[in-house]
Amino acid sequence: MQLSRAIRDNLKFLVIEVNAQLSHLHTYLDTRVETIAQRILSRSGYSYNLMLRIHNAATRQMSPADPQITLQMNAVSSIASELERITQLARECIQQTSYIESEKSINFSIYLPMIEKIMKSTQVIETSLFNTNTEKALKLAKTERKLDKSYQKIFTKSIKSLKKKKNIQDKVTGLFIAHYLEQMGDCLLNISEAIISSNIGQPMDLNRFQSLKETLQSWSSEQSLGQVEVSQIAETRSGSSISSVRYQDKKNNQQQAIFKDGELSKLNEEFEGVERWHKTYPGIAPQILTYQKSGDNAALLIEHLPGITFEQIVLNAPKSQMNRSIEQLAKTLADIYKTTRQENTITAGFISQTRKRLPDVYAIHPEFRQSSVNIGGLNQPSLETLLIAAETIETDYPAPFSVFIHGDFNLDNIIYNPAVNQIRLIDLHRSCYSDYVQDISVFMVSNYRLQVLDKKTRTRIQNQVLNFYKQIRTVAKEQKDTTFEIRLALGLARSFVTSTRFIMDKTMARNMFLRAQFILAQLVKYQHKDLSTFKLPIEELFCG
Repeated sequence: MQLSRAIRDNLKFLVIEVNAQLSHLHTYLDTRVETIAQRILSRSGYSYNLMLRIHNAATRQMSPADPQITLQMNAVSSIASELERITQLARECIQQTSYIESEKSINFSIYLPMIEKIMKSTQVIETSLFNTNTEKALKLAKTERKLDKSYQKIFTKSIKSLKKKKNIQDKVTGLFIAHYLEQMGDCLLNISEAIISSNIGQPMDLNRFQSLKETLQSWSSEQSLGQVEVSQIAETRSGSSISSVRYQDKKNNQQQAIFKDGELSKLNEEFEGVERWHKTYPGIAPQILTYQKSGDNAALLIEHLPGITFEQIVLNAPKSQMNRSIEQLAKTLADIYKTTRQENTITAGFISQTRKRLPDVYAIHPEFRQSSVNIGGLNQPSLETLLIAAETIETDYPAPFSVFIHGDFNLDNIIYNPAVNQIRLIDLHRSCYSDYVQDISVFMVSNYRLQVLDKKTRTRIQNQVLNFYKQIRTVAKEQKDTTFEIRLALGLARSFVTSTRFIMDKTMARNMFLRAQFILAQLVKYQHKDLSTFKLPIEELFCG
């Protein structure tokens, strides 16, 4: 890591000071000489000032244009804070000894091996940080586990001794000293994770690093983490983390994959979703390179798909490419529907989906919770009133067939490769047989909810939605789907309402909520006519 001289020098001084304090603590607990204790208590200001110098130097070296530098400087600041915390804990150990009533009731020698382990570990901090040596950083984490075990032994023995009700104050004091030493291990763990995050190139705790390491080793034995570059792509709402992993193989060829880790249940859904697509419609889903389970967590290494997302397309691509990508998307969906079609009616449950998410919507936008009102003789029904009426319509007009759908058909889950004019899908954990209008409505609203407000981009978004709608409506006609427009209204209303829980901009959120109410009101109003002729004003709905 490239660090300024001020950071390197002050960090070295701080490590030396920490080791000196630990050495004094070791000597004091071994000899109980009070002058040694005073050396520790009188030097609190020095380590604190060193920490502040490092923080200030790191802040000056941060660069908004270079996230990697910012990550490294945050790591340096964290390391300095944890080192200073170790000196605080050393003073806490000294202060605890003042509560001891009988020296004979405490065996101070049991603490010495713990202090020796801490001192040995602090000596590798500079090497692991300055030389980006991840393996040495892992030794700090191993020390934390050893200190935990030592503390557990002392704790268990102390509890047994306390039951005898002798020298209780001294036994409790001794337990506090052991606890402070165990907390020093937590500091070492935090330092380890800071160094690993800096070396890898993204924030990463030890569990996630071990998961990445084991997953990569399972994928290919020729990799070592020193050769791997990791960059974070996203954090999902379910808590999973997604990263891009790059490395060079033995032939110096650049390789790339997607690393995803999180809760076992979520990752298992992803794994099963991808496998179902391979069986149902081969070629659309990425290949899973390896799948690792560990307790309640799991990790996936997935094929990296070349291309760009439809969010990138609508925001940045030339108009010709935008049109071409939508045409290919509609063509691909038509083929999926034809290939996976099952002749059974099915209801997506748009109204029940809406109700399920309304508490989250109201938590963010409580002003949306309104009763029906009458304004100048004109009745304005509440959302709940509209949902009750719309639920009857949904029951009366199910989808005439089911197909295999994505289930979370947002812009950033669809990849278009312009080089080969191909569509691929990612994030497939919600895939199932259902009404294809579910995906169609989600895609359309995911365009609208992009929080880019300049007029030119909003016009591009509207054009992409209209182009997509026209082509999908043609697909629906080819499938002889006569209730497409009715179900699309229900799906759009659902997506407009539920998407507001992710929108903090009050104006945009209100526009979406009102659009949902308008759609449902028009549908309910049309209910007593021939709904087969119902048609949505798509251009107006997606304007602005």
